[in-house]
Amino acid sequence: MDFMDFTFGVEIECYKLAVRSTQEIADAISLAGCPCQTETYNHFTRPHWKLVSDGSLDDYTNGIEIVSPVLRGTAGLDAVVTVCRTLEALGCAVTRNNRCGLHVHVGVGASPSMDFFKRLFKFYAKYEPIIDAFMPKSRRASNNNYCRTITNVDFDRVDRATSLTGITDLTCDPQIQGSGPTSRNDVRYHKLNLAAYRKHQTVEYRQHSGTLDGLKARYWTMFCLRMTAFAASALPMPVASAAPMNAARQSSKIHIVGDLLLRPEGCTQAEALAATGWQKISMVYAARACGLTITSERTGRITRYYAVHAPHDTRPATLDTLMDLLQCSPAEAQYFRERTARFARQLARE
Repeated sequence: MDFMDFTFGVEIECYKLAVRSTQEIADAISLAGCPCQTETYNHFTRPHWKLVSDGSLDDYTNGIEIVSPVLRGTAGLDAVVTVCRTLEALGCAVTRNNRCGLHVHVGVGASPSMDFFKRLFKFYAKYEPIIDAFMPKSRRASNNNYCRTITNVDFDRVDRATSLTGITDLTCDPQIQGSGPTSRNDVRYHKLNLAAYRKHQTVEYRQHSGTLDGLKARYWTMFCLRMTAFAASALPMPVASAAPMNAARQSSKIHIVGDLLLRPEGCTQAEALAATGWQKISMVYAARACGLTITSERTGRITRYYAVHAPHDTRPATLDTLMDLLQCSPAEAQYFRERTARFARQLARE
């Protein structure tokens, strides 16, 4: 399936001038050829563009969100550019603070496979630092609570997940995210929001900063479409698992624990004690003595520990590799190279 065959939608967050009414803005967008209506805040997909207030911008009077209908192809991209240019011409802005974002939803149909979700998650996680490099500082790492990182999630746990909820819940694990989101209500606040599928049958890309630049919006939307198409394809993933090794002395009891941790089913503390005859054990210490990194999963009162298969790259995670894998056009690749270089120069001056 070609990347341009996927449907998509955008959410443009910005601030209006106090002298402009929401109706005036909606009328201008309609006059530009993109029928638009003002509405109270809602999560419904409309056959027209809608303009709603946006409380996340911390200004219910001037903070607005313009949400597209389902779009497709070049005509859909052109509509995004038209709406951005119209908002800019009306004096709307995204520069007041770092709250504004450009969110892109890509339609993935009624029954995508679990393999698709896992591929997309791991691909984005691997290349997130590269994407960070062409984003402003407010959209990197977890600097923005509305688009947090997914790089800290262990790929083995993603592979073991048996449901979409099993994947999205990993992003809310307090052991992974520290002081970040820790409830299922927060799963959408990540750079890649797979939880959007449950409501909209889409995957949502939330990382891009707010913009009314039509070219930026166009290229980012195409980038999101290309990532979705790559994950849905049969092309090999540039991510593999390096099998961890048990470094403890052979025949030692600590080596026994290491072998238990390396099993696909991992082991519990009780299993480790039974195998060694010890009265107590620190699973973290035992893993470290074996040269292993571990993760854990709790079911009821039982905690099971697993050795982490550290991800390694079959291809280096570079911008050029990313552009090549996504089959970006020369113009797209040049755009992202220039954007990366510009932010690198800006960072060097700070």
